[in-house]
Amino acid sequence: MRNKINNITELHAEIARLKQVKSEQELFLSNQVALAKAKVNKPFGFIKSLGSFFIGGGESSTSKGSSEFHPDSITGLLQLGLPFFVNKVLFRKAGFIKRIVLAFASNQAAGMLNKDRIAAGISKLTSFIKPNKTKRRVVVKPTQKTGL
Repeated sequence: MRNKINNITELHAEIARLKQVKSEQELFLSNQVALAKAKVNKPFGFIKSLGSFFIGGGESSTSKGSSEFHPDSITGLLQLGLPFFVNKVLFRKAGFIKRIVLAFASNQAAGMLNKDRIAAGISKLTSFIKPNKTKRRVVVKPTQKTGL
């Protein structure tokens, strides 16, 4: 910083220099604010992505071009739990390659399931198992003979 300004050209040069310093400092501070916001929003973004994974916040479909399938929390849980269940419970003594193939297949199968499809399957099963509740009506016709 200069101590004394002697003429008008030095004044204009000092004003230009101060404007340049001001713009550099504003740019630096805006970059620092953006970095601070990014650091603060990272945990929130992680929580938001976890929530969308389990709740089904995304509109993307797993099947190609199909707009009828939307993954939800059941799909997410099945995609995590079904490969573990198949490998650890059903095929305990299977080899490494078989386990990988079974995990991939069970993950793909779980990806095709969602809450609506499971509910539709359960309702079909219960309608097959339930007995019909219709009762037969017995109609009694009055007889023509009267006892008088």
